[in-house]
Amino acid sequence: MHIFSLISLLLLASCDSMISEVEIDPGQPKLVVVSYLSPEVDTITLQLTRSLPLYSIRNYDDWDNEPVPDALVQISYGQEAVKLSYDPIKKRYWTTDLIVKKGRSYELFIRTSTGEEVSSSCTIPSKEPPEIEIISIIRPFPSENFRILNLRFRDYDGEGDYYRMTVGQLNMYGYQPDEKYIDKIYMQTGEEFVSDKGYDGEYFTYKTHQFYVWDQATLLLYLAITDVHYYSYHQSIYNFAGDNPFAEPTPVYSNIEGGLGVFAGFSIVEVELNF
Repeated sequence: MHIFSLISLLLLASCDSMISEVEIDPGQPKLVVVSYLSPEVDTITLQLTRSLPLYSIRNYDDWDNEPVPDALVQISYGQEAVKLSYDPIKKRYWTTDLIVKKGRSYELFIRTSTGEEVSSSCTIPSKEPPEIEIISIIRPFPSENFRILNLRFRDYDGEGDYYRMTVGQLNMYGYQPDEKYIDKIYMQTGEEFVSDKGYDGEYFTYKTHQFYVWDQATLLLYLAITDVHYYSYHQSIYNFAGDNPFAEPTPVYSNIEGGLGVFAGFSIVEVELNF
C-alpha cells in the first residue's frame, strides 16, 4: 500500500515540475463560426463568437462565448451574394433570402469591424436521403404503454456518403400549433453519425431504447445525408472530453479558414409514425 502511495506522489511531483518549467502561449481569441445550409430549411442562421484564450475563467451560469454583432456576413454562390442580418435577441445572423439547392457549392465570407476575416465553403449533397425502413415495433411485455422501434436504411452504392439518424417523440404542452416540443429517443444499437467508409452499399440498422407512448403519440424519424464537414465536426464534438485532465486531447474539427468552427450542408427527410 505504501509503495503505491509513493509512486503516486512521484507522479504528481513530476507533473508539477513539468507545468512549472514549460511556458504555454495562451493564444489570441479567434472567430468561431457555426452555420448549416439545407434545402429543407427556410431560414439560414449563423452563430459568430470569439474563442476564449487558455486559462480564461468562465462563469457556470454563462456558457455562451462572446457574440460578435458588428460583422459583415455574406454567403455567395456564383455571382449571387446574400448578406445576413444580426438578431440582437437571439444573437444570431440570419436570412430567408438564400436559396439552397442540392449539389450547389456555397462560399462564406466574414469581416468584422476590427478587420478580422474568415472564410469557408461547403457543397450540399446532391442525393436524397435514403428511405427509412421500419423493421418492427415491439411492445415489451408486460409494459402496455412502452415500445421499442427497429429500423434501418441502405447506403448508396459508392463510398463518400455521410448520414445522421435521429428519433424523437412529439409532445404538446398546449393547444396552439407552436406549443410543442420533441423528446429525443436514444438508441440501444446504431450510431447517430455514420460514414459508409468500409460499409459501402450496406444497411445501417438501429434499435431504440424503450419509450413511453402517450395517447395519440407521434414519433418523428429524421434521416439526413450530410457533407464531410458536418459529419467530421459532430464526430469530433462527440469525442471531445471537455475539461477532463486525464483524457487524451481531441482536436475539434474545423473548416473555417482563419478561425474555428464549421460551415456545412445537409439534406434531411422526416417520417412520421402515429400510435
